[in-house]
Amino acid sequence: MTLSTYFYQFIKGISSFITAYDFAKKHRIWAGLFKNKWISIVLCLVIFFVAYHSIYAVLGFFQGTLIDHETGVQQAGFFSGLGLLSHELFFSSSIKYIVLIALEVITFHCSTKTINLLTGRNFEPSFNDFYKAEIRMIKVAIRSWIYELIATILITIIFEIFGLGWLKYPFIYFAQFFFVGLAFLDNYLEQFKIDIKDSFAIIYQHVGASVAIGMLSLSLVFIPIIGPVVGPILGAVSAAIYFHYENVAIDYIESMKLMEKAE
Repeated sequence: MTLSTYFYQFIKGISSFITAYDFAKKHRIWAGLFKNKWISIVLCLVIFFVAYHSIYAVLGFFQGTLIDHETGVQQAGFFSGLGLLSHELFFSSSIKYIVLIALEVITFHCSTKTINLLTGRNFEPSFNDFYKAEIRMIKVAIRSWIYELIATILITIIFEIFGLGWLKYPFIYFAQFFFVGLAFLDNYLEQFKIDIKDSFAIIYQHVGASVAIGMLSLSLVFIPIIGPVVGPILGAVSAAIYFHYENVAIDYIESMKLMEKAE
């Protein structure tokens, strides 16, 4: 894989996200999502959690009490505080994955409906399907959190060794965006019975798109009130659109059939 390939994927990911807005609006992807009271309750809890977290971080910024959790140093000024605020809002690992797990009901619903519309399939998920999707998201989130932590440590060590610690953050952020995008892309692959191990392997071939989808989705999720609804809807739809037109699932299934014949 070359940088030009990653860049091409990144642009395609951005394009898919833009397309997802019109697609979701035209087909009312969210329709039927809130007919189940338990989904509405979960969403209300997430909205409250995100709003509380966002307000708490913003108040900390204006009061000058934000702390860099890596160094333990309190914000020293406006720009220092601004950097810590963005990190606190969007890039705290535990917060990201807790929110992704909680919002899986929306992500799975929208991914399912988008695939139905793109392929002509008529699959209506049951409560058991949502339950299995939630369990899988927990597994994906834990694995992603571990991988992200390892990547962050390695990036930090490499840049600190060369005295370029200030340059590490863009690379750390790209890693975090990638794993958020991976969660949405995995929702698509899940519905073609592709296991987590193979799903990760496939998504590693589409790093650019995963970064783009993760970046835009994460930016939306932490907008109070509307973010927890809009973010996963567009993340799920854009991931499905991207992989559908890249024929990822079809190529994987065909390759598996060829391998079975070869055996």
